[in-house]
Amino acid sequence: MNWLTIKEAVNFTGKSESTLRKLSKKRHKGVKFETLPTGHKKILFSEDFLIIEFGSGNSSSNSSFNSSANSSQENSAFELLREQLSVKDKQIEFLNERLKEAHILTANLENKLNLALPEPKKKRFLFW
Repeated sequence: MNWLTIKEAVNFTGKSESTLRKLSKKRHKGVKFETLPTGHKKILFSEDFLIIEFGSGNSSSNSSFNSSANSSQENSAFELLREQLSVKDKQIEFLNERLKEAHILTANLENKLNLALPEPKKKRFLFW
């Protein structure tokens, strides 16, 4: 099992240090603490635990940050957002067409109502 320091885990997962510190409080078997000579505790994470917890990671032997994999994830995220934007544009276009139809129907209905209603009688004032 390959153990990573918190800095290496940040590079491995792309998560923030504070997120990983919160995760270390779970006291899972994938997290261990080593006491340093200063009395402080060093947090270590297993690669397998991080992959299970975050669903991704760079499993190369030196655990270095793989910018091309991160770039690939960003590109797929942008592609997903572009697809969603395209769907939203089509929905807006469809709703605008329905709105135009509603305006036409409303105008036609107003015209029919105006034709059906008798014109009000005009009051005539006669001054003698």
